[in-house]
Amino acid sequence: LFKDEHGHYVGFEIDLIKAVAKEIGAEVAYTDMPFSQFMTAVENKKVDVVISAVEGTAERAEKAAFSDVYYKKGVYCILVRKDDDQIHAADDLKGKTVTAVKGSTNEALAKKLGAAQIVEAEYNADIFKNLEAGKTDAVITDEPLAYYYLGHGGAEKAKTVATVPSDDGFVILMNKEDVKMQQDINGALKKVMENGVYDQLFHKWFNVSVSGK
Repeated sequence: LFKDEHGHYVGFEIDLIKAVAKEIGAEVAYTDMPFSQFMTAVENKKVDVVISAVEGTAERAEKAAFSDVYYKKGVYCILVRKDDDQIHAADDLKGKTVTAVKGSTNEALAKKLGAAQIVEAEYNADIFKNLEAGKTDAVITDEPLAYYYLGHGGAEKAKTVATVPSDDGFVILMNKEDVKMQQDINGALKKVMENGVYDQLFHKWFNVSVSGK
C-alpha cells in the first residue's frame, strides 16, 4: 500500500480489507507503522489486524494467528535502475548494496544472496526511493509491489532483472486469542474470492488478471 497525493492510504490491500470488513459488517480505521513493528503491535493488541504484504512464516506463527493466504507470492523480484547494466541475475547481487524492508523475508534473501550492504527501509515506498536516489544498487521486493511500482511510473526509472522462486504467501495477522475474528476474516476472504471482487481489485491495482495475463 501507498499514500496518494492527498495523504490517503491506497492500494490492493486497502481495498481488500475494506471488502473483507464489509462482508463481516465491521468498520476499518488505519494505523501507520513500520513493518518491523507489526508483530509487537499484534501481540500487544495495539491493532486488531495487520495487512501489508506479510508472509506467513513459521517464526511469525509462534507469535500471531494468520488468515488464509490471500496472495500466493510466487517470486521475489529484483529491480535495478533503468540504466544499470551490471546486474542481470540474483547471483549478481553478491558484493552489491541492496535495499529491502527491515524485518522482511526480502531482507533475509538479500543476506542469503551475499549483499555487501543492506539499506533497510521501514516502509515499502522507501525502497524505491532509495533505488531512484542511487542509495542502493538493487531492490528486492514482492511481486505485487513490483507490479504496482512499475505500473505507476516506476517503469521509466527501473526494471526487473531477475526473480527468485518463493513458496510464501501473504496473510492477515491477528492476535492468537482472536479465534472468532480469524474465522470471520477467513469466511469473508472466501466470499470476496468467489464473488469476483478479488479479481476486480487485482486487475485494478496490478493491471493484470489473477492468472498473470
